[in-house]
Amino acid sequence: MQVKIRGFRIQLGEIDDYLSAHDMVIDNITLVRRNRDEEKFLVSYIVPDMQKWPQWLERTGRAPDEGFSDESLVGRLRLFWPLGDDIRQYLRTKLPSYAVPEFIIPLERFPLNPNGKKDKPALPFPDAAEFAAARPVMSADVTLTPTEQRLACIWAQLIPSIDERTLSPEENFFEIGGHSLSAQHMLIMVNREWVGADVPMSAMFQSPTLGSFASEIDRRMQYGHSYSETRRWG
Repeated sequence: MQVKIRGFRIQLGEIDDYLSAHDMVIDNITLVRRNRDEEKFLVSYIVPDMQKWPQWLERTGRAPDEGFSDESLVGRLRLFWPLGDDIRQYLRTKLPSYAVPEFIIPLERFPLNPNGKKDKPALPFPDAAEFAAARPVMSADVTLTPTEQRLACIWAQLIPSIDERTLSPEENFFEIGGHSLSAQHMLIMVNREWVGADVPMSAMFQSPTLGSFASEIDRRMQYGHSYSETRRWG
């Protein structure tokens, strides 16, 4: 099935083929959903291979999930969040960025309709608060600069699945749900918040992490247009 999102034509079957090839995925389906602004985005539902889960944790150097008992959707999202990140990173090596699903939703099993097929309307989708609750909490050892804190608040307004309190300087705007359209909105908000910075769109792609983009804002505020011209022609 082919869909069109933000002007790009995307084959859902191609995404699912690559998902099926991931060694931790035993079943999957990719769908198009709409956010609160009626914008289309991709979400992939997966059933993780629990027989391989301990080996995956060991291979990736992660702590075992001892005593895990929260089988709610938020609990499963929290438990499998690192796996979702791993799968999205894997898909980036196979697909263009616009075809990588914004969200990976782990399920214990797929709901089925009376015909024995996947019941797509019955598939759950977390709201913004549930996504925020499931995201890994930023380490207490990590502190954001004032610019990073203000920028994180802007990102959280544009990406409903994140909470600014969970963002670290290493977070990549395009890897946590941002895209070219939301980047344009973000740039408008940034240049209103930091009058005189005149941050261009190219800076968003050159410095997509929270820390690097905040540093770009700080440099532009410190050096003004002379710095911008040096960057452009230097």
